[in-house]
Amino acid sequence: KVTKNTYFLIILCVLCVSAVNTISAQTADSAPFDITPSTTNKLLWVSQPGSSQTAGTPWSSFTIEVTDQYGNRVTSGDGSNASVTISLLFGSGSLYGTVTVAAVSGLATFSAVKYNTAEELIEVEGISGGLQFTSQLASLYIGN
Repeated sequence: KVTKNTYFLIILCVLCVSAVNTISAQTADSAPFDITPSTTNKLLWVSQPGSSQTAGTPWSSFTIEVTDQYGNRVTSGDGSNASVTISLLFGSGSLYGTVTVAAVSGLATFSAVKYNTAEELIEVEGISGGLQFTSQLASLYIGN
């Protein structure tokens, strides 16, 4: 049995299909352009040290980037080669090994950081002159 509602649904479906078939997207090419970072502003984690490390042994490699206020990596000019240091915020032991590295094209990669006290939860951050640090700290458990 066909009702008024059935006719309405059929007409509505036909209109929807017609509308979908008539929509077309247009594309256009633009000339290439460069994005130039703003003034060096902050440090951001690219990768954090592993959450579990062994006391006295080098941590897994991790990286911090030097960015502008918009989060764009600063790859050249002011700040692209900044010295970045890993700093202990919470923990009773000491960080040692290579705790300060020079950024290369805005990337500071750490591969020889160690911590001397076992059975402890610590928190670290990166610092560099007057730059703001990352939005979050790295928390690590140091085991035997």
